[in-house]
Amino acid sequence: EYSDIQHYYSRIVFHCNPDGTTQMEYWGSGSYFPTAFKHALPIPGHPTQLVGILGGHHSVAESGRMAILDPALGRKYPLRHRPQSIEWGPPGSLIDLHPEVFPAAVTGMVQEIPGYGREVVGNVNDGQGDEPFDRGTPHFVYPFPLSEKYFLVSAKPTPESLWGIYLVDVFDNMTLLHEEQGAGLFEPIPFRARPRPPVIPDRVDYSRDSATVLLSDVYVGPGLAGVPRGTVKRLRLFAYHFAFNKCGGHESVGVESSWDIKRMLGTVPVDEDGSAHFEIPANLPISIQPLDAEGRALQLMRSWFVGRPGETVSCIGCHESQNDSLPLRPIVAARRPPSPIEEFCGPARPYAFPYEVHPILLRNCAGCHNGRSAREVGGLLSFAEPRVAYENLHPYVRRPGPESDMEMLRPMEYHASTSPLVQILERGHHGVRLEREERERLYCWIDLNAPWRGSWRPKEWRGQDQQARRLELAVRFSGGVVDPEAEYALLESSYAESVKATPVMPVTAAPLVMSAPSVAGWPIDEETAQARQTAAGEPVEFELGENPEGEALTIHFQRIPAGRFVIGSNAGYPDEALANVVEIEAPFWMSTLEISNDHYALFDPAHDTRYYDEHGKDQAVPGYIGNHGEQPVARVSWLEAQAFCEWLGRRIDRRVALPTEAQWEWAARAGTQTPFYYGDLDADFSTFANLSDHTRLFTKTGWDGGSKIHVRRSYDPEHHYPLRDDRSDDGCMATNYTGSYRANAWGLEDMIGNVCEWTRSSYRPYPYRADGGRNDGDPRARKVARGGSWHDRPVDATASVRTAYESWQKVFNVGFRVVIEE
Repeated sequence: EYSDIQHYYSRIVFHCNPDGTTQMEYWGSGSYFPTAFKHALPIPGHPTQLVGILGGHHSVAESGRMAILDPALGRKYPLRHRPQSIEWGPPGSLIDLHPEVFPAAVTGMVQEIPGYGREVVGNVNDGQGDEPFDRGTPHFVYPFPLSEKYFLVSAKPTPESLWGIYLVDVFDNMTLLHEEQGAGLFEPIPFRARPRPPVIPDRVDYSRDSATVLLSDVYVGPGLAGVPRGTVKRLRLFAYHFAFNKCGGHESVGVESSWDIKRMLGTVPVDEDGSAHFEIPANLPISIQPLDAEGRALQLMRSWFVGRPGETVSCIGCHESQNDSLPLRPIVAARRPPSPIEEFCGPARPYAFPYEVHPILLRNCAGCHNGRSAREVGGLLSFAEPRVAYENLHPYVRRPGPESDMEMLRPMEYHASTSPLVQILERGHHGVRLEREERERLYCWIDLNAPWRGSWRPKEWRGQDQQARRLELAVRFSGGVVDPEAEYALLESSYAESVKATPVMPVTAAPLVMSAPSVAGWPIDEETAQARQTAAGEPVEFELGENPEGEALTIHFQRIPAGRFVIGSNAGYPDEALANVVEIEAPFWMSTLEISNDHYALFDPAHDTRYYDEHGKDQAVPGYIGNHGEQPVARVSWLEAQAFCEWLGRRIDRRVALPTEAQWEWAARAGTQTPFYYGDLDADFSTFANLSDHTRLFTKTGWDGGSKIHVRRSYDPEHHYPLRDDRSDDGCMATNYTGSYRANAWGLEDMIGNVCEWTRSSYRPYPYRADGGRNDGDPRARKVARGGSWHDRPVDATASVRTAYESWQKVFNVGFRVVIEE
């Protein structure tokens, strides 16, 4: 597919009717195992089983291990792995990952041959086509099923063997039928009469150039699990404009963007019951993104579907299993005619930065960010010229890149709210207020993987005009002509005129920085802070259980004294002001460390923090490890963190809660008034906090070999992608083990960095008032996360920085710690 997923592992089994209708996945969507399933054939006498070869991508082209699968049992092999370290191994080394083994009832992988009586081991390894001899099993190719138990197959039992024809069975018997010196014998087919397959009538209506889609309920299925009903307002539809020969590649569309250009089609409505009924152009690869009220994608499809002329394409929900069914009930959208696609800020066109995003920057930003040739002028990023503007803006956008996790993404994994650009604008940035259409254009660009390019500009290849040939084939085989290159050329010409009349307006000046109020007896030095802590009481510790290795899991709490301090900052982001005096009326205990994966697993064994995305392509592993037992738990919602507190409270017979914003900031500062307990924004944080540091410069990757761990290469140090602070090096690419950095005066570790931390508080303007309802636990309000993470620069991780997310949102870099209140 090569569609923003790890392309080694995307060779899944599809099926369709002979006329091309009902194209859909049959088995393996989102699975890392096998790398490829080749030469699949249905097994006679069984309604759903098939046999095939477990092969690789860059290894031996066709042969490999032989296996039977049954999609009626399970549709994929999940990847669940408990790592021994936060590193996969030395960069450049070979890897053959052996995660948790699941039974056939979960995976649908019935049996490997040979492998009678054993579960199939779903190892992750690009070189699976090379590995049978290493495992002491034959190389197989071209299996032909005779029944549920017997198969003809071409096989090579040892490296020295000839390729011969064998009869094999599910009981591990293997009988040579014939081999021939000097020849390889392939594709065995029994010469016998077989029943003629039933004729499936052609259902394509060639008089039409469209198809219809009926979606029963977008909230059904794991794709939007946990998203409250009513959140999805519309569906965004786009098509893929695939590359021409010698002009594509994963780095050609944009920096850490997609393999392919994405062509915006428009949007369609979603009814109150979650259903949708709409028309689509026939024979186009189309992808869907469910949008919230602001026009931001709640989920990324990273694949496509095709409707043949006159076909009705239907699905139950969002990435539901085909083994599921929807309870019988009326479907609102089915009662009305299909909706036409509504234009999104103009007719269908390839979506690209120069003509979608750059005009927004000219109107709203270039009044100050107006450098012409330099990347930065007067300390400000330049947005005046399109390419310079792209290079300066895209680092502030979080997106999946060309190869994100094969597993289905959690809802809102790459939601626009996780991008620093959107966070800066929402906090208030020098009076910038984008119009609704401008915001939606910007969100769309983020959701489409931050592309720069919208045209391939195909060149002649081997004496042939590629563009003309493609249009000729479209008329012949698709029944119509779609010409994205012409659409983009029209966009260019119309933009050249519109930009002349576009004013470059200066933005509103920043407000004057006010001095913070003062508090008698604050700030305090480290010795005084520790003396007050000692006077407040002793730390406490509770044993909760054991991890899978049988080691005791304890949770340690530090005593935090009462006191008065100034919360917020008048010199930070606008939502950190107005700084005001707050009193912490009573001492409390706070967990010394962030809650780890092992601690959280005692409460929810099914949770998996999983991995943090690597950049580039050719990824042999799912990403940077985030699910080691001693790493902080992340991708848990505020609601889940609240539920953990209730569970822990019952376990230790104490009142456990998330800290309020005031409690968190008081504890993080530990008596200090500077942005961090260890100093100001220029302080070397390498021994104090895990933030985005010089190490993050080395996230660029390239080809090192099919099953090799990436060698980390450097991006251009003159650019600020990835966003980072090059003055420090904390030695970690993603999250580190909890407690790896120096504690503050009150013995609290990782208050800054590693992962952001949920607070109890709703996101409301300052001045902070504890009695204003912000700490009442209302799940309808957005909640505040504090402290920054491995992904954040110091400016986005100070003791006063506030970031807001939905209470049900599982954020990639947000975890939590807890407090005990008396």
